[in-house]
This record gives sequence, structure tokens and C-alpha cells, in this order.
Amino acid sequence: MNTLHPFDELVQRDDPDIRLTEAALLFAQDHCPGMDPGEWLERLDGLGRRVRRMPCKSAEDQVAALRAVLVEEEGFSGNRDDYSDPRNSFLNCVIERRLGIPISLSAIWLDVAGQLGWPFFGVGLPGHFLIKRLDRQGELLVDPFGGGRVLSRGGCERLLSHLFGHRIGLDDAAFEPMGTKATLMRMLNNLHSIFMKHEAWSQVSCVLVRMLALEPESAFIREQIAQVGVKLAELN
Repeated sequence: MNTLHPFDELVQRDDPDIRLTEAALLFAQDHCPGMDPGEWLERLDGLGRRVRRMPCKSAEDQVAALRAVLVEEEGFSGNRDDYSDPRNSFLNCVIERRLGIPISLSAIWLDVAGQLGWPFFGVGLPGHFLIKRLDRQGELLVDPFGGGRVLSRGGCERLLSHLFGHRIGLDDAAFEPMGTKATLMRMLNNLHSIFMKHEAWSQVSCVLVRMLALEPESAFIREQIAQVGVKLAELN
């Protein structure tokens, strides 16, 4: 009897029933043998308990509380020196090293905020991932990679314009919340790009299989899996 990989089983649920960090740890397990996701989820729960103890009366207070624990106390920061290190996408390594890329750091912020029932969501801008707090009073855009700074929409455009080297304009659609499965796919795409660049075909294959679990009807992903299978066969 075939047993589904724990990631593949988890992502069969609807978005609200998937803990983003749990799923991210499960795909990291493919590349970090022996890693226990439960250990790292407990660490995230501990961060949530510390943030919970901080007084928060406003949206700004919530951002400040997250920043105080995650950045000022724990030292989570963006890995600007080695952005393409695959460990920046393995959540256990991000938690242990306190280094990550925008989407992996955002996943940690979102997890802690979610434990407290705070209305934070992921925002997948081109080339950069943010989180935002959204309620009837409006939105607060927060950049975990940038130390938890609060950005305006104009500030986001300036950030991306600097990143791409030309002016970037963003419409309302760019700031729509990104769902859990879409966020996981973006995380996996990052890993796929890194491993493809290094022709690490075994790792590429693992990533593609996880991507197929998210989009089981994708003929494109199936074709890529077949192509990588040929590469692996040539090595044996």
C-alpha cells in the first residue's frame, strides 16, 4: 500500500487548514534527513508565547511586538550576503541560523501572528515577499527581510524599482493576499531555481514532486519530472 508523503497529504486540505510553516518544514525534510518538523514547530510556538505576553492595543503595537521578539531579541534578518543559499528556504535552517530570504522570514512572522489570531497575510510582490496586516481600518505593509519596517505602497514601488534597476509600478492586484498553497509553490519555485542552476538533479526531482502535489493536474510539472528523470538516469 502506497503511503503519501506527509507534505502531499497535508496540502490536500483547504488553505485555511494548512499551517504554512508545517508544510514548509515537511518539504525541507526531503533535503534535511532526520529533521523532526515537530521540534521546529515547538520553537515557533515558543516565539508565539513570547509575543503574546507583550501589550498590544493597536495594529502598530502588533507589528512592534513581532519586531521586538523576532528581530530585536531573536535577530532574524535577511541573508543579503548569500541570498541563493538553499538553507534560506529550509525553515529549520532559517530558525536555527536566524537568516532567510523574504518569503521564509515572512512565513515565520505569519506563523507567530496566526497563533495570536492577528490578521496578517502574505503579499507576493514581484521579486520580493512581504506581509500585511489587514482589517476594516486599512492595511499595514511590513517587510520581514528589512527588519520588520513598515512600508507604504509607494515605498514598495521604490524598493522594487531599486531591485530591478528600472521603475516598477504596482496596482491593487499586486497587494492581494497570497494563499497558503500559492505561497508554498513560490517557496518551492525558489528552491527549484537554485538547484537547477547547480544542476543538482536529485534535489530538483524532490522539489518537482512536491510541486506536483500542489498542482496535480499540471502537465508542465510532469514533463519536467520526466526530463529530470532522464538526467538522473544518465548519471547512473
